[in-house]
Amino acid sequence: MQRNIYHYTSLPDASLILGKRTEPGLEEGLIPGRAIGFQPLPTELAWQKATFGLLEPLPTSWIHNNEYPRSWRTLVHDLHVGLEGTILLEATVDSETDSVFVGDRGLIEAPLYDKTSDRLQRKAGEEAFMQRLVPLEDYLTNQEKKAPFSLPEVVILEPLPAERIRVYHQQPLLENELAHSGRTMRNYLTHNLTYGYLVNELSPWRNAYEMKNGPLEIQKRGKESH
Repeated sequence: MQRNIYHYTSLPDASLILGKRTEPGLEEGLIPGRAIGFQPLPTELAWQKATFGLLEPLPTSWIHNNEYPRSWRTLVHDLHVGLEGTILLEATVDSETDSVFVGDRGLIEAPLYDKTSDRLQRKAGEEAFMQRLVPLEDYLTNQEKKAPFSLPEVVILEPLPAERIRVYHQQPLLENELAHSGRTMRNYLTHNLTYGYLVNELSPWRNAYEMKNGPLEIQKRGKESH
């Protein structure tokens, strides 16, 4: 069954993922690149690389989580570190044939909230996360109804081709960055959105954004807005 999942990334990385620009040694598509979890499957004897995503563009379970209240803010902060603009991509996966799972990020986050935890406890949390992965379709039809994960996170263990990935029509984190950036940063983002690699792909979002907020233009020098 086809399902849509969501992946936040930087504007430069999004252009690579969608094949709009190239760099030597880097492939287009969502390519597993972050190593996490030792021995995740019985046949695996090394760290597993994966691509991570979300079940929703703005997951309520992450944003309003009493057990792990800082996790969503930390994720958003880490995405924004590059200051290039945070782009939301939507990808279509086949939950029956693709190696797509759901893990409980809470298993990784728990040691981070414990001031007494050490490296071994954090490593154990990562191992538990990978060892307790649930196939995407099983989670959506069974596990989510029985006992939803604290912080459900999509885990893709194989490359996902660019033709199954697109810029989502809503860009909540990008809009938040535009709303809360000073003039210099806002102008930098506006320039990238106007002359960057994803101008066409972002045009449906931009049209809707400008109808609501006015033209997205380079601001003249003056008092910084915050």
